[in-house]
Amino acid sequence: MMPLKSITSVTSERDGFAWRLSAIAPGDTVEFRGDRDTIDQAKQLLHDLAAGSHRHNSPQRHSRRPPPRRPPRRVWPTNS
Repeated sequence: MMPLKSITSVTSERDGFAWRLSAIAPGDTVEFRGDRDTIDQAKQLLHDLAAGSHRHNSPQRHSRRPPPRRPPRRVWPTNS
């Protein structure tokens, strides 16, 4: 696992019949293999996430659900 902000470059190249995507960070390299379309999508996704332009990096647009309600407190009758 590597933090997205530490990725310094993302490259793709042909590897036999498949394509290889390399995400390079200082001291670490992660490689993925797949078809060309999948590798292009993954490369674009990594670029967007690292640049902060992906839709998941935008401010939260979803309405937050309120916390669940507590059941009402029961008041037991007292014998007086």
